Amino acid sequence: MRAEQVPLYFETGDYRVFLWTMTSYFLRFVFILCFIVSSNAFADNIPTVAKDPSGLYGYKDAEGKYVIPAQFDQAFPFNNGSARVIWKGGWYLINTRGKFLTKKSFSNISIFRNGLAVVTIRGNNTELLHGLINEKGDQIVPPQYQYFTPEPNYRYFIAGIELSGKGESSKVSFGLLDPTGKVIIPLNFSAIRHSNFQLFIGKDQSARWEAFDASGKSLFGGKYDNIKEFDAELACVKVNGKWGIVNAAGKMVVKPAYRDIVKKATRSYDLLPFIQWKVVDQKQQTLLTMEYEDVRPVHPVLYSYQIEGKVGLLDEKGGRITQPLYDEIQPFVKEMAIVREKDTYGVINSKGNVMIPLQYQKIDIDTATLLLRVQSNGKWGVLNKANRTIVPSQYDTIRVQRYGMFTARKDTLWQLLDATGQPVGDQTFTQLGDIQNLYAVAYRQKQVGLVNLRGSWAIEPVFDNLRIVNEYIAQYYTGGRSGLISILTKEMLIEADMVEPIHNYLRVIAKGKYGVWNSRGKEVIPVQYDYISDFTEDSVLTVFQKKNKGLINLQGRVILKPSPLYEELLVMKNERVGIKLKNKYGFVDKNGKLRIANRYEGIGNFSENMAAVKILGKWGFINKAEELVIQPNYEAVGQFEHGAAPVKKNGKWGLASKTGKEILKCNYDGVNWQPTGRYTISLNGKKGLADASGREIFPPRYDLVADNDNGFVMLGKNNKLGLSDNKGYDVLPVIYDRLYFNSSKNFYITGIESPIQKFVYQP
Repeated sequence: MRAEQVPLYFETGDYRVFLWTMTSYFLRFVFILCFIVSSNAFADNIPTVAKDPSGLYGYKDAEGKYVIPAQFDQAFPFNNGSARVIWKGGWYLINTRGKFLTKKSFSNISIFRNGLAVVTIRGNNTELLHGLINEKGDQIVPPQYQYFTPEPNYRYFIAGIELSGKGESSKVSFGLLDPTGKVIIPLNFSAIRHSNFQLFIGKDQSARWEAFDASGKSLFGGKYDNIKEFDAELACVKVNGKWGIVNAAGKMVVKPAYRDIVKKATRSYDLLPFIQWKVVDQKQQTLLTMEYEDVRPVHPVLYSYQIEGKVGLLDEKGGRITQPLYDEIQPFVKEMAIVREKDTYGVINSKGNVMIPLQYQKIDIDTATLLLRVQSNGKWGVLNKANRTIVPSQYDTIRVQRYGMFTARKDTLWQLLDATGQPVGDQTFTQLGDIQNLYAVAYRQKQVGLVNLRGSWAIEPVFDNLRIVNEYIAQYYTGGRSGLISILTKEMLIEADMVEPIHNYLRVIAKGKYGVWNSRGKEVIPVQYDYISDFTEDSVLTVFQKKNKGLINLQGRVILKPSPLYEELLVMKNERVGIKLKNKYGFVDKNGKLRIANRYEGIGNFSENMAAVKILGKWGFINKAEELVIQPNYEAVGQFEHGAAPVKKNGKWGLASKTGKEILKCNYDGVNWQPTGRYTISLNGKKGLADASGREIFPPRYDLVADNDNGFVMLGKNNKLGLSDNKGYDVLPVIYDRLYFNSSKNFYITGIESPIQKFVYQP
């Protein structure tokens, strides 16, 4: 630096001023130069972390010499003149000379940001408490907060103090702190959310939400039921269960009228209208209108409704019985409904009153007894609807049985319990089945017997397995053998490989032979046949003996002695049995007399006194008098139901009447009988409905046709639903997105989803 380049002004003759000025500038120059040199030298000599062979950590200089001895359990690099270390299990802050800057140890010290670090200690109740220190180790915020969430750059901190309880049941008050520890938003809120730590919303103790900026100033004009999708200009707010949009000045720019609002971009939103729900009767009279996310019948006169995923209960007029408190309300069982909130279950009544508190892991209602199986801490018990304990929750499994009894397992052993929950008898079992016909199958070790309602052995456990057939007999399995045993007399009735209930009889298979016994264990047909068929109400069975076929009735009388003449015998229906003789089919009656000669290529069973017959490769129908009522003009046919039968011609299906008239032309890809007596028809992937008279009630143009037994048909097309009566008259047009039926009152619940609306804010 040259002195003459500095413009100096002083009085003539004031030489001291000149000398002092020049000296001052020179000293400044020297100081700056020394600072730069010393700073570079200091940077080059910052101690670095080093690990000693002892496993301890210290710090070395650039020459590799320890300047801070190895004494720490863990050490971290220096930053701005301080470093974090762990010494004797605690966290501390030291300077480059190894001096401790913090006077006490911490459970943790976070990385420094913005000159601050979050420190953690353990409180009196071992809970973690958080605070702040600076790089000099000075305490900025005492460790007193159980919850402490810093903004990434440590400019703001959401702090929370636990007022009562622990874990999920704790009550916490949250607020906002600045880097000096000053409270910006008071710790009066049960929750705080933020938007990039520039805007904050807090939920007060009355569950109302309020927005603030980073200075703590209230925004958007006050408190709301909820706030979301907020920025410095706009916020989505919820008022009385409906969403709207408000600006920062508190002006409502979109009135609260929507089920939800989704922010798509800055100032751009999708507005989702509520589903328009109606309850209508069969005369199309609107009984009730509602706006909810979902509405469903759960009771003859009650409905569940949903708001933001939470479910409540409505009365017959749409009035709220309960607020939307639950995640699920199950259908009522005798004025009781199981409710769920998260993973806990309880029970409410039809007035919305809590019958069983929300405190159980699982609840089941036994519909026969109205007792409730409840699980708590993994153990099962039983309550009555008055919330009185019948069986304490101490069993690993419990089942409600008939006669007011229970079967329960504790650890590996089962017990029979009486109606008061007390053990019956002193027997325990390794397995215990459900009570059937006054008995239960029970295991003692690996052997099986039957126990009665007194807990005593009705049949001693000497078998490998037992199956209760009825109140008189049981089927046993042991040593590779099977048979029937009398429960009352314990007499071995017969050794059998298999017993199959058919109506009120038993088909018995023993050593490869078939016979029939009645329900009391008496032989009806000797076990001597190679096969015995199923049978219908006509009670005539087909039997095989040495590949010969015959007929026998349930009184044991042989109708047709097994003979090689009978190539095939069908199951009897309408007092006729199909028979094949000399490669042709005919029919015999229940006495074995040939009623319809064997002259057909194929036959079907009689139904409504009509049977399908095949002549020259085509199918027609005859009656019991063997009159050819319907000419053999069809490729395939079904059986008669309600006076009509499906018939197929030229690859298409239709319906024929008993007079032979084609009452529904063969124009369809499919014609299928329904339990209502009507037929669903299909064509090109679409569905319709026809009646037994052949009238096309609904042409095949629907995606869904559900023919209900209440006189109404639900129709679906293009993801819309509607309702008509079974005569084809519209009840509800096919315009609804949701459609539920309340069968107990014959009411329908309809829902229409309005299209999403677009909103762009223009200030």
